[in-house]
Amino acid sequence: MERTILILINGLPATGKTNLAQQIALQTRLPLICKDEIKELLFDCLGTHDRDWSRRLGVVSIKLMYFYLDKLLQAGQSAIIESVFDPDFAKKDIQKLKDKYDFQIVQVFLYADRAIIVERFKQRVHTGSRHKGHVDEANFEMLEEWELEPIDVPSELIKVDTTYFSQVNFDKLIAKIKSLLK
Repeated sequence: MERTILILINGLPATGKTNLAQQIALQTRLPLICKDEIKELLFDCLGTHDRDWSRRLGVVSIKLMYFYLDKLLQAGQSAIIESVFDPDFAKKDIQKLKDKYDFQIVQVFLYADRAIIVERFKQRVHTGSRHKGHVDEANFEMLEEWELEPIDVPSELIKVDTTYFSQVNFDKLIAKIKSLLK
């Protein structure tokens, strides 16, 4: 029997988290909960407004992500969650789950050169490739200064430099994750 694993995909915006999480989910056949997908569904149902509204729906999205993760872990189901995790809040939320369920954590932390991240982020805004409800154009300054670290929880930590996607061996990374699931 495979052990229960929680795969956390974490990193700043525009580091490739969602694409990587989708690849891992596809190749491992694990359920994937992406905070931004929940948030975008809320935008579609409740409307889009300003930055404050986006942040409020972001908080609700995180709560829903952990709600559904709790249900999966309760069933002994491994899962993947993906977001820009605030290390302090995420540590508390994950610890609550660890207190209830027996599972291992694999944390994949993506990072890249800041100038590249900012350029990718601007490109996303200009191409309209993200839901307008995120109000990304209001986030440039925040992104240039935002520092993010891995979540301080007992985990297998895999750091991935995504400055140049073409240099990342995604097949090797996914093979490593698959081996940890056994």
